[in-house]
Amino acid sequence: MIKEYRQAAGLTQKQFSDLFNPPIPIDTIKNWDCGRKQPPDWVEGLIIEKLKKMEVKKVKEYSEHYKMACEDIGANGYKILEREKYHRLICKTIITKFANGFGEIEWVDSEDRIIAVHIGTLDDYPRIGEVIESMKEQ
Repeated sequence: MIKEYRQAAGLTQKQFSDLFNPPIPIDTIKNWDCGRKQPPDWVEGLIIEKLKKMEVKKVKEYSEHYKMACEDIGANGYKILEREKYHRLICKTIITKFANGFGEIEWVDSEDRIIAVHIGTLDDYPRIGEVIESMKEQ
């Protein structure tokens, strides 16, 4: 849950770490992001409240397919695209290009839940369904 709020706020792991005094160690944030560890409920509540105060408008909703893929193959949830059954579930490909030449690709289902996501280079990834592109300063 923390990862979704952090990403919705547009914060990198480092920027997120620096919100706190003392900063949260980056390794701790990485463990939370990939689901290896979970913070205590009271800590998670405080963090989410802080991010909500930053006026987070939308928290991304992930499908069960994405969650299963992350458990199976780690943070590279986009690798499930190699499996044909996911092509039938995807309705849109949302591409956000960053000023530094990298970007984010999200493949979503009919209810706008994320099935797979990739952050990095934008080449060689399938565009499935309706394609929506935008630019974002990073």
